[in-house]
Amino acid sequence: MIKQLEIKGKDIEAKGNFAFARKAKEFDDKDEDGNKREGLTKIYNGLLSRKTDSIIDFWECAAAKDKSIKREHIENAVEAIIEEEEDTLPLLQGALDVLDNSGFFKQEIKNFWLNVQQGHKATDAENKEKMKASAEILKGMHSAIMNGEEEPEEVTA
Repeated sequence: MIKQLEIKGKDIEAKGNFAFARKAKEFDDKDEDGNKREGLTKIYNGLLSRKTDSIIDFWECAAAKDKSIKREHIENAVEAIIEEEEDTLPLLQGALDVLDNSGFFKQEIKNFWLNVQQGHKATDAENKEKMKASAEILKGMHSAIMNGEEEPEEVTA
């Protein structure tokens, strides 16, 4: 589990803080239905989906206090770790651990999981089972990453 990177010769520890939160807002966008999606949620979902770009986004937020660190520097540091580890899993685990257990983001992440769990209640009967299955898939993706598994076990609706 990696929660610290050397970027531009500086040891950067990933932790929740206001600089991280401000930078995460820069990743706000809209989903395919045009609904606003918060940057922190976008990054978290990307980590669950094992997206390398989301690892970079996470570290861009984590390093936000140091204005001299640019995305390219982060990419170089992350790439070096991936080459050394021959995997992104330790980076994914560290990022999820920071977001899940940071006192700064703990309530937002709890709310994310509550929305995932309760999402099926706000949909019509046709989508209810899809939403339940999606919630189980997300929980499985999180568990698989944190337990060092290659991929989550298959979930069927």
